Amino acid sequence: MAIRVMRRRRANSSFATGLVDFLVENHINLRGKVIKLESLSRRTSAWGLEPELSGRERLSALGIAVESCPYLDLASVGHESVVAFYIDAKDPFSLLQMFLASNHGSYELVTPTMTLYVRKHSRNLEGDYVLCLDIAKVWVNPRVRRMGEFTRLIEQVEKSTEVAVYVESILNPVLVPFFTRRGYTSRYPDSLAPSFYRLHS
Repeated sequence: MAIRVMRRRRANSSFATGLVDFLVENHINLRGKVIKLESLSRRTSAWGLEPELSGRERLSALGIAVESCPYLDLASVGHESVVAFYIDAKDPFSLLQMFLASNHGSYELVTPTMTLYVRKHSRNLEGDYVLCLDIAKVWVNPRVRRMGEFTRLIEQVEKSTEVAVYVESILNPVLVPFFTRRGYTSRYPDSLAPSFYRLHS
């Protein structure tokens, strides 16, 4: 099945949220699959596109949705003039971007190499309430441990997300100096499971 990626359009999350919510909820089963628009519309009506839209308007709205979801490609399938989504959600950071664009307050994101339980949460940090990406639980597949998978994820989060990062209740003592070196502030430093945070600059 040939996949031809189409030109992406400027993001507008008003079109994208329902679609993102659906894909967050189904990201494990949809990973690596091409889903035609018709198939998707049969499975959910919550993706924010009215049936009265013309073909051009529908395509434009879908392009906006895809731009808001970095793990998606808007594509033509073979020689058919249908709109399809290619779901490539193997990368933990892409899933985090998907989660942040959704309406979900918390979710468990699963990739072949890593499982993350994350939340979007406002916290009082340094006297102000700020929106945080809470990383509450991390499991790394044993076959890729000590290969920098988690380090790469944290680097991508720090570089690309526009919210504070809050790493909750660290149980692995190796991660305490790791986050200290990266300039994170310790919260409850005398706790057996301290938390660390970094404000968005």
